[in-house]
Amino acid sequence: MGANIYLVEDDENIRELIRYALDSAGFKVVCFERGDEFLSVAKNSVPELILLDIMLPGANGYEILKQIRSSERLRAIPVIFITAKGTEMDKVQGFDLGADDYIVKPFGVLELIARVKAVLRRGSGLPAASRLKYKDIEIDTQSREVLKGLEKIELTLKEYELLLCFLENRGRVLTREQLLEKIWGYDYAGETRTVDMHVKTLRQKIGDDPHNPVYISTMRGVGYKLENE
Repeated sequence: MGANIYLVEDDENIRELIRYALDSAGFKVVCFERGDEFLSVAKNSVPELILLDIMLPGANGYEILKQIRSSERLRAIPVIFITAKGTEMDKVQGFDLGADDYIVKPFGVLELIARVKAVLRRGSGLPAASRLKYKDIEIDTQSREVLKGLEKIELTLKEYELLLCFLENRGRVLTREQLLEKIWGYDYAGETRTVDMHVKTLRQKIGDDPHNPVYISTMRGVGYKLENE
């Protein structure tokens, strides 16, 4: 049996489409119509991935995600938004709150399955125990704890993987396409904006000014680079 996935979606037709597609791909899917129902169950049974609509009855998806990221039990679980809210600002808000991916309705079933597999694949392969340090930033690759000086920085899974990728490739220019493949595990045309939005939120959390970067430099028209110390 594949990974255990919780789906929070109030539209019955979309809920059944997603459930059927993921069931057919070998995943176990538990469906919820409301966010409060999901949170009640998740207190005692934690999934490996959460698929979350934004426009829900009661608490909306943004509010639910805030509760997920503030929960000691759930905060490390990857979350994919699946929503009709498809503007750039909608996506930025979702990523700012800690979403690991963002799928806009209507979507292709094969794309959905590919993104689910990519998020699960990236989330399952933690490196062996070691610590990486760059300037005043330190990463414990076993616990995924990130410190800046003595301050602990809370990063989403994708933000953490981006930072780790930059540290492991310091001094090298990484294109947006390379980062999309390394971190998300797929390469869809037009999706490189996802990389930019995650770099933006990562910079905010580590206190890096994009106009005068101390850590991550933008290579215009190409990608990003973490300078050698």
